[in-house]
Amino acid sequence: MRYQFFRAMPLLLLSFLLAAAALGCAGRSNEADAGRKDGTHKDGGDDGGDIISSGGLTICDIQNPASSRHPENNSAVTVKGVVVTSPMVKGASASTSPDAFWVAQPEGCGVDGKKWSGIYVFAKNLAISVNLGDKVDIAGIYTEYYDESEIQASSVTVTGTEPLPEPAVVAPSAICKPKDCSTATPPGTKIPCAGGADAEAYEGVLVELANVEVASTTAPGSDCKPHGDFSVKSAGSDDQMFVSTLFRAGYNYTPVLGHKFAKIVGILEYSFEQFKVQPRSCDDLIGESGATVCTSCANPPPTVTIAQIQNPAVPGHVEKPCAVKVENVVVTTPVISSKHFYVSDPAGGEWSGVYVYNSSGLPTTEIAPGKLVTIEGTLDEYYGLTELKPTSITVTGDGAVPTPTLVIPDEICTGGSKQENFEGCLVKVENVKITKECVAGNDGKDHGDFAIESAASPGEELVVGAQFRPAFSCFDTNNACPHDAQYQACATDQRAVDLVLSSITGVMDFSYDQARLQPRSDSDVVK
Repeated sequence: MRYQFFRAMPLLLLSFLLAAAALGCAGRSNEADAGRKDGTHKDGGDDGGDIISSGGLTICDIQNPASSRHPENNSAVTVKGVVVTSPMVKGASASTSPDAFWVAQPEGCGVDGKKWSGIYVFAKNLAISVNLGDKVDIAGIYTEYYDESEIQASSVTVTGTEPLPEPAVVAPSAICKPKDCSTATPPGTKIPCAGGADAEAYEGVLVELANVEVASTTAPGSDCKPHGDFSVKSAGSDDQMFVSTLFRAGYNYTPVLGHKFAKIVGILEYSFEQFKVQPRSCDDLIGESGATVCTSCANPPPTVTIAQIQNPAVPGHVEKPCAVKVENVVVTTPVISSKHFYVSDPAGGEWSGVYVYNSSGLPTTEIAPGKLVTIEGTLDEYYGLTELKPTSITVTGDGAVPTPTLVIPDEICTGGSKQENFEGCLVKVENVKITKECVAGNDGKDHGDFAIESAASPGEELVVGAQFRPAFSCFDTNNACPHDAQYQACATDQRAVDLVLSSITGVMDFSYDQARLQPRSDSDVVK
């Protein structure tokens, strides 16, 4: 199972978006951005949807509520001569065009220095491309989107180039936001923080954390689960600041507890109720020696085979979490939860398959076994499973699902000699015997999994999962595992110790510290 964060859209926000659509504004839908934000409007409402023209403003005026020229929420605004401070961000939607970036007031904000000087620009469907250091004029609507200030741009005009502003040097305690997960459900790590008194003032600003070290390699999100962020702290302080991965398609860094940095530079973003520093490239992650601690990814992303994703020994292997493109690979499974699926290089075999974790909810109505697809996305390693997180999925035609590779349980079970080789691949085991009719989930309950071994030469057990919910493993998650005396099997549940099966076909998954063979349907389980 994969975690997906859901929440309801506040009614006030929905009212605003409907009003904006009626006025022809370029609004951002909750679905299209995969629920990136969370919270409520800073002013508690949408100001009735009034449009107030405020020409010639600075970013400082827009961001600082104390400014005499601070515009009302949902006002039409224009800023000129601001500088682009981040790469463009690709939107999590069917569109493959970059759609957002950050800008700064190059001269700062007077007596406030760099405070209030940066803002997020949402430019969906403008078909523009800007680069770091571009000087731009922007017209659009200023709004508070889930508590992050932004300009929903109706036009962006590049007028020249401008030196990037120096980052504002801040302490983690000045910009962090407390998150106590110690008693949450599910429980998590408590990240200490003094309260981040300057966090709001530096939202959207290029900041620098100097002389810090990694305090947690799995900093919890607002749901108290890890999502790839890590946290850092200054020497002699317990206050921790989140460092996140928005631009990780361009660089490769794996945090190590205690790793020391001379500096970490990035945009201070507010997302999912947390302030996070977003490094933009390897140049923003400088170790105590003065050199970068990471490697850069290819730009533009390379077109690769799945074998080049999965096999570290193959020429052209791509490191995680770099961006890649795979062309005309074949879908090998049904779609899970209307989103996720597995794909393979057409020839199949070792290193040929990968799990497509479509967390942004790109359309999958045309996805089915045998379809050929081209996918652009970012690689990730999620609790030991390689994932391709797509930014675009294009169905290119019809093909054939590769013939599953015949293997034995001992090879592909957890720790088996070929477990990694066949991760995500279509395989088949023959003449196997059920050794456990129920393998417990991490909650101790029955989720449909069972265990097998070779019937002819018993050895290591292989877990067979129920990711695709075949009726062969009908189950009720209210039941304990192993089954107790009160257990009553579903009518279609055929799991039984010592039952010999002619074959099981499926894709190899890795979840909850176990390699699992996942049959795609009842026809994959043959008695």
